[in-house]
Amino acid sequence: MSEAGERYEASGPGAMAAKSIGVAVTGDGNKITYVATGPPPGHLLTSAPTASAPLSPERARSRPSQLLSAHRQVVQFTGRTQELAELEAWREGADGASARLVSGPGGQGKTRLAEHFARLSADAGWQVRFARRTGPTTVEDGPGPQPRDDADRLLVVVDYAERWAVDELLALVGGVTRDGWQRARLLFLARPVGLWWQGLAHRLEDDFDVDARSMPLPPLAVSTDDRRDAFVQARDSFAAALDIPEPAAAELPPPEPLADHDAYGGALTIHMSALAGLLAQLDGETAPQDPGLLSQYLLRREQAHWQQLSSLGGQLTVVDAPTMARTVFTAALTGPLSHDRATDALGRVRLAQEPASASRILDAHAHCYPPEDRATVLEPLYPDRLAEDFVALQLPGHGQEHPADAWADAVPLRLLTPEPDGAPHDPYGPHAVTVLIETAARWEHVATRQLYPLLREHPHLALRAGSAALLHLAGFPGLDPRVIEAVAEQFVPADVGLATASAVWSKLLTDHRVATSGAEERADLHTDLGTRQGHAGLHTQSVETLQHAVDSYQELPAPHRRETRNSHAWALLNLGIAHLHQGSYALAAPTLLKAIRMWQELISPDTALLPGLPTGLATALDRMSIALAHLGRPREALDGSRKSVEAWRRMGDSHEARAGLGRALLNLGNRYAADRPGSAKAMKATQESVSIFHELTEKWPHLYLPDLARALGNNADDLRNAGRSEQASRILDESVEMYRRLNETNPAAYSLYYVQSLLNLGAFHMEAERFAQGHDAALEAVSALAGESVEYSPAHRTMHTGALARLVICLCRLGRADAAADRAGETAAVVRSGALTTSLPLLTTVAGALGLATVELASAQRHEARLLANAGWSILRPFAGEASLAPLVRSMESLVTFTRDPGFYPALAAMDVMDAMDIESLHPGAPTAPAALPKENRRPKQRRRGRRR
Repeated sequence: MSEAGERYEASGPGAMAAKSIGVAVTGDGNKITYVATGPPPGHLLTSAPTASAPLSPERARSRPSQLLSAHRQVVQFTGRTQELAELEAWREGADGASARLVSGPGGQGKTRLAEHFARLSADAGWQVRFARRTGPTTVEDGPGPQPRDDADRLLVVVDYAERWAVDELLALVGGVTRDGWQRARLLFLARPVGLWWQGLAHRLEDDFDVDARSMPLPPLAVSTDDRRDAFVQARDSFAAALDIPEPAAAELPPPEPLADHDAYGGALTIHMSALAGLLAQLDGETAPQDPGLLSQYLLRREQAHWQQLSSLGGQLTVVDAPTMARTVFTAALTGPLSHDRATDALGRVRLAQEPASASRILDAHAHCYPPEDRATVLEPLYPDRLAEDFVALQLPGHGQEHPADAWADAVPLRLLTPEPDGAPHDPYGPHAVTVLIETAARWEHVATRQLYPLLREHPHLALRAGSAALLHLAGFPGLDPRVIEAVAEQFVPADVGLATASAVWSKLLTDHRVATSGAEERADLHTDLGTRQGHAGLHTQSVETLQHAVDSYQELPAPHRRETRNSHAWALLNLGIAHLHQGSYALAAPTLLKAIRMWQELISPDTALLPGLPTGLATALDRMSIALAHLGRPREALDGSRKSVEAWRRMGDSHEARAGLGRALLNLGNRYAADRPGSAKAMKATQESVSIFHELTEKWPHLYLPDLARALGNNADDLRNAGRSEQASRILDESVEMYRRLNETNPAAYSLYYVQSLLNLGAFHMEAERFAQGHDAALEAVSALAGESVEYSPAHRTMHTGALARLVICLCRLGRADAAADRAGETAAVVRSGALTTSLPLLTTVAGALGLATVELASAQRHEARLLANAGWSILRPFAGEASLAPLVRSMESLVTFTRDPGFYPALAAMDVMDAMDIESLHPGAPTAPAALPKENRRPKQRRRGRRR
């Protein structure tokens, strides 16, 4: 019934060629690729926070930061009418699970909006929970929420979502979607909305069928009147908390810059201004008007309280004010920690060398800033902006009136530098680097005196902060070129999790160096950049960059040094691979041939081999075989693939050489399978590839997981063709799950391969006449492609066509002819929208799916069958003498039978091709269309050269 699934070639993102062999993948204190081990941190779903008990006026005056906490709800929530309406419409939408991201800069009011919406949702009968990260060993002290007859709707709020690992968020969503809620809503809050969210949203939609969209939060107050109203409301609310009489509070006017300064559009700045004004009024002072000085004024209040506490005696745990300030500084960098880890942190920054001293300090800090989680200590100052400003003001170099602390200058280095054995200092390392980056974005001295020197000396720390922080840092105006140099060199080209950040930083490095570089160095820089862009799935950019590198090499004066010709060949190789990524096989083949010939000229018995030359030549032969196979030259493809395998076997046992052999074997298996699907030769080659990548993935999953996913997919195809369906099903499921994980980390690079895995799974179900499962797989593939945020390449368009055609088939077999007709219209529109890939095997597979879908629609008496017939014929018409057209011919004959229209041109043309290829009619009772075709319009018959497919 269904056509076979498309096999994978080892030319995906994880297989871009790296010129340098021997990349370090373990920590040495300088260059590190971090590989996840053990279970990820867990999470707890806690009840919605209730408003904290009101502070006494005395405590409110001494610790004003407490009044700014969104959890205390001192200022009643108002406004945000439009945003609340959008959230309510989302919440009350269709059954199932759905997600929204509310994004905006710090102080925009994300948490206040989320907590207010949570309260409204609880009033509307929803169960509401807030997600909190925990350590891997944390034991939840009770069962999570469960659906009840009277409350089967769940809202989960996730604050600081960008600081969660993607696996953590997916575990959270997976648990929610499995629990049987009629409606489940996940509300994520985060500052940035960039590439990290695109990857997460794509994974949520693909893995859990969760609709995931972003909702940028605009400023709270835009007009002058709105700002004034917000200021008056905050002033009156804070006055009541501070026990200031209403008449006295009313004398405080809004600040003069309220109408014009952009900062006063944010809720936090307005609230800080009102609070500072009231406190100044109590002391007979004038509060600062400049938004940038508000933090300093409020922080002086906090410090005055620390000084007051240090003079108290009795049973209260007491530390001096400077120690408290240093503890608050440390807490801002580490975030909440367990008591043991906090004790270690205090020791590292030299605040307490003995556990007893550390306990005394931690107890005093908890008295001032009680932790939200009773299992932790070192609760930071809130809101975040206040904590970041405190970090900046404690560090020397700011030039403000606030006195800096020379002790703080060495703290980031002490917290973050590795131990002699290179071990990182989890769990506070990533948090500390992220805080420094966020602070440096607003405070220049933190960037120039702390962050940049730290990263110049220990650039691997930037990678520990993760992709979101790296992308934020890359966008800093005037970023230190030495930081660019140091950090850019830390990325391993094939690291899946940081591929996008790697490409961005490589672009920074290239832009920095290119103006002062010679022609050859510029070519080298563009080769490296184009390779990294290819790993990130930025294929259009990769082609442009690598073409620039090739052009630069060609413009060098002749004759080139052997080393230069070697580099030139590497640029050609990766340009050829980039063309393969885009499905441009006619461009890939001559490009790869140039690289092969160049390397062959460099090899002679009397000269030493250049670094990487054998691996480059072996890789080029392998990739050339892929291009030739897709161009309909199978014998040449098989010959090149065999030569590549032989070359890799002579390379030795390094993991790079083993990986090269595994990829070459995978492609050799494809060449054998094209000749005889399920043959022993194909099975042997593919299974050896699987074995190699199982071995390599155990040690280096970030590098070789894509290869293992590809090899398993092809192994499943071999097993299916050999009649071992049950074993094939298990292996195919494993391959699909791996692609889900890869697509999560980098959808730009892996969405196409993930979709292909879904289509292969769907084809497997359809062949077994499990059309409901086939429908689900095809629908998931269509959804992924339709919502794709990356470039919509010819390969994407071709695969989209095949997915839609499979949907039509399944919908017809499920008795849903109307839905099938709608999808047929979509399919024809995709074909008309632009050029498809030129890969003959893929086009033949897609045309076969269209032919079968046409038959199904014709059988259901649907006129939309004509749309698919035209679409299928337009795809393969240029290749009528080469491709196997039997499925398409079948569809044309069915159309003639259905329409009783022997003059339908696609049917006439197909019959003509059928005659030329000696294909007997599959429907003997169908009208004989060729007789109706005027002689002058008939195409001349031609015999197909070579073996039939």
